[in-house]
Amino acid sequence: MTDAQPAPPPNVPQLTLDDVAGLTPESDYRPFTAPGVDPRVRNEALKKLFHSDPHFALGDDLNVCIDEVVELARSPLARQRTILQARALGLLDDDLVDQPEMPEPPDSRASPGQPDSPG
Repeated sequence: MTDAQPAPPPNVPQLTLDDVAGLTPESDYRPFTAPGVDPRVRNEALKKLFHSDPHFALGDDLNVCIDEVVELARSPLARQRTILQARALGLLDDDLVDQPEMPEPPDSRASPGQPDSPG
């Protein structure tokens, strides 16, 4: 078996991506679905058809509540549930790690080279 594309029938012109660029919703898309057309060219032509023709651009009504879903996913309750699920699956290490004490920051009022107290 070879991975080569089958040769197009002799009466079908070789279509290219340039031909796809000139398509409109009123164009005839049948030549792009004929056997022997390069799959990339066929896919781009169909993508252009589906994105440009309002008949195919119907919504599925699942995007109506998308903002609410995203908002719920970012809520503190959702984060708490995620943490609890990760803890139940053993993905979190709940042991507190002792950390060294943070050194106190130098006095920001003193300028470099000057003593801290007036003298």
